[in-house]
Amino acid sequence: MPQEPPSSAAMPVVAAFDFDGTLTYRDTLLPFLARVSWPKLALGLAMVSPALALLMCGQGGNDHGMARRERAKQRLCSVVLRGRRQSDLKALAARWIPGIALRPDMLARLRAHQESGHQVVIVSASPDLYLEDVARGLGAELICTRLETEGGRLTGRFSTPNCWGPEKVARLEARFGPIGDYALHAYGDSSGDAWMLKAADCAWLNGKRVVR
Repeated sequence: MPQEPPSSAAMPVVAAFDFDGTLTYRDTLLPFLARVSWPKLALGLAMVSPALALLMCGQGGNDHGMARRERAKQRLCSVVLRGRRQSDLKALAARWIPGIALRPDMLARLRAHQESGHQVVIVSASPDLYLEDVARGLGAELICTRLETEGGRLTGRFSTPNCWGPEKVARLEARFGPIGDYALHAYGDSSGDAWMLKAADCAWLNGKRVVR
């Protein structure tokens, strides 16, 4: 098991873990949407591909790029999920979740935080539709992108902002208070985690300690 980073005994500790690529080996949203409907996912990808191409070319780090990212993601979710019963999707998710492979090193670190009595939270841009069950299974809190429902069906819209980039820090502060009130240990793997890692007292990127 990796050694637990030192923390101040005088402050509570919040350990925030990104999900896709950090606790897992790869993205989970697209595989889940494919499980819901591969033909609709293919249609959605064709519709948003110009926006996704811009993001892949490195234009996702500023506010304008983040807005493009959110619009593209929401449109993709809308194509695949709009009008579907939440209960049906939850049941599908429950069958699909056991197939998600978790990284043993990051899972060990999550368990070490829990054993130390730290507050553990998953902070992810992926949706609550399946992450609620994942977080519950890991005994962790969840901060994520939430999907809107009306009358038990998905509308295809988000009920919260896309939990990516600076939104991760904003949501952590909304839940736990100002970052300076606790020792934040953050784990991530991508540009979407950069703000959270920068705000952390102890940051880990791709499994390696960030030396400041």
